[in-house]
Amino acid sequence: MVLGLVALLLSPIVPPAVAGSSPAVSLTLTPPAVTFGRSQTPSGTIMADAPCAAGRTVDLQQEAAGTSVWTAVGSPATSDGSGGFTFGARQPTANASYRAVVEPVVVGATTCDQLTSPARPGKVRAAVTFALGRSSVPAGSCTTATATVKPAKSGTHVLLQERGSSAWRTVRTLTLDASSRAATQLCETWPDLGRHTMRMTWPSQDDQNATGSSPARVLAVPKAAWMRRIDRLAGGHAMGISIRAKGHVLYEREAFQRFAPASNEKLLLSMALLDRIGPSARIETDAAAGSVHYGVVSGNLWILGHGDPSTGPGQLRTLAKDVVAAGVRRITGRVMGSTTYFSHDWYAPGWRKFFPRLEVGLPSALTFKENHVNGRNVHDPERYAAQELARKLKARGVAIGGGKPGSGAAPGGLGKVAAVRSIRLTGLLRHMDRLSDNFYAEVLGKGLGVDASGPPGTIAHGAAAIESWAAAHGTNVSVHDSSGLSYRNRVTPNGLTGLLQYALGTSWAPKLLAALPAAGQGTLKDRHLAGVKLRAKTGTLDYISALSGWVWLSQLHDWAEFSILDRGMGASHAKDLEDAIVRTTASSAH
Repeated sequence: MVLGLVALLLSPIVPPAVAGSSPAVSLTLTPPAVTFGRSQTPSGTIMADAPCAAGRTVDLQQEAAGTSVWTAVGSPATSDGSGGFTFGARQPTANASYRAVVEPVVVGATTCDQLTSPARPGKVRAAVTFALGRSSVPAGSCTTATATVKPAKSGTHVLLQERGSSAWRTVRTLTLDASSRAATQLCETWPDLGRHTMRMTWPSQDDQNATGSSPARVLAVPKAAWMRRIDRLAGGHAMGISIRAKGHVLYEREAFQRFAPASNEKLLLSMALLDRIGPSARIETDAAAGSVHYGVVSGNLWILGHGDPSTGPGQLRTLAKDVVAAGVRRITGRVMGSTTYFSHDWYAPGWRKFFPRLEVGLPSALTFKENHVNGRNVHDPERYAAQELARKLKARGVAIGGGKPGSGAAPGGLGKVAAVRSIRLTGLLRHMDRLSDNFYAEVLGKGLGVDASGPPGTIAHGAAAIESWAAAHGTNVSVHDSSGLSYRNRVTPNGLTGLLQYALGTSWAPKLLAALPAAGQGTLKDRHLAGVKLRAKTGTLDYISALSGWVWLSQLHDWAEFSILDRGMGASHAKDLEDAIVRTTASSAH
């Protein structure tokens, strides 16, 4: 026994065996990222030799976002015979890192050391819900989009997004209230027609949660009933339509097609004149002479016109009175009408050959009775104006000794003896637009051309000034006159309503509306528009018709700009369709 004890004491001390040369433990989160309120299951495997794999106690530890402290969470798990372990499913509320810690243990003669897994990030996305009040909203109507975010994120932002062809784009940014809720009203208009795939997204704004998005929702925007009615009215016809209100397009059909505007051209002219020279402008007609001494005009007394289309016996009577009031008692020469401020051009590309004879008088700077005398359009209106002034002067006792009145190019160096002015521009436009007076348009157009590029005024210069004005306000038009008689003029309905929209925001807008005819007035007298509040300009050429202006919308309680341009129909049928479209717009558009 003693020998056995000695042998035992002399033998080396052997420590308990350790399983495996490099034991380890893994951790997996399923799924690795979870939306708030959803479950996540941690699991793993102990990779060690027996007996250090099975039956081990494993703790789950968490390092919360923004901290550096690891704490145990939940109940420990026990590894199975192959070393696998699974923790109970849990619902994390915030971002965190996780690790598995295997407790040390001695199994028989084997020591199993503590094992720690690599850390695994666990993201928790914010839970976002998205609701639409209605999933189908006719254009012109509204619905409510509502978002709720969990966990509560009051004061942070949520994004309303729409899916484009390749990515989501943000259309609204909303702020969550104290209930972590945000709502916005979606009012859909004509450009929104179709199906829209939308979602709400909470972009990560703290370290607690990752970005979360709601499931997508589809919002359908079909045409409203009134739009479908206009579709039916215009269907099968070459008709372009544009309707706008409050800066938005309400309806369009062939709105970017180019049409001949006919007398809607006068609407362009009216806007250009009001914008360039102002509604209070007056056009002066002068009596001038080279020399006046002691009541005697040495040589001719000249009438210098500057484009007043309304000159007639009344104005010349006033001019004669003012000449006498200036002290003139005798004229040694003649009374002469000047032909120089405007050119005597009387044709534009796209005019019919008979237009100068039947549709429009010579647009001269000095006019007389719209240059229509004795039942015909005259080639020398200045001579008729000179004859009229001479008669009025003689009636007031002025002696004229130089022969018959005439016309010609006035010499330079003349001094003003007396002058008369037209009514304000707004009055001239009222006459032109309500009666669609082609003569007034071409004379005023030449005046616009002079204001833009200097004398002499020509039809082409007037047209160029209209084009330049429209281009300056974002619309390209192609015009050859100011009256709209040219079949070669071109404008789009969209372009016209764009200019009308600009005009409505100017200080002179009320003047333009007042100049245009209302239902039952002027060229709208015999139209089917009873009860409709509108101000609009008509236009008619052979198989071409137009109606553009403003109509009051009973649904919106506001003016809408509209333009209806068409071709290929008889005048009566075209006007009936235009009127029906305007009536529908007035009562139902929104």
